[in-house]
Amino acid sequence: MFMLSKIKSFFSVMSIGVLLYASPPVLNVYVIPFDNINNDVAIGWLTDAYSEMVNAELSKYDRIYLKDKSGLEEIMTNRSLLLQQRPGTKNLLVLGKF
Repeated sequence: MFMLSKIKSFFSVMSIGVLLYASPPVLNVYVIPFDNINNDVAIGWLTDAYSEMVNAELSKYDRIYLKDKSGLEEIMTNRSLLLQQRPGTKNLLVLGKF
């Protein structure tokens, strides 16, 4: 009887572990304002508009967490934060120019 309860508890722990690690990976997306390479003041507003459009499109999906420039700066200054992320977490930087 004692052995049976040990086996049940072992399988309970294993099934919880499988559920934690079998779920789809998380994706952190860092979207920063796009660069206006010609410094054209007339279309300077597109700098933020493009990044907002990317954010709007990606926000429709589960397990994608959108981060901004301050989140990127935090990760870049304290790389140990990457070690605290859940195993399988991916980080993606989106940048662009026009």
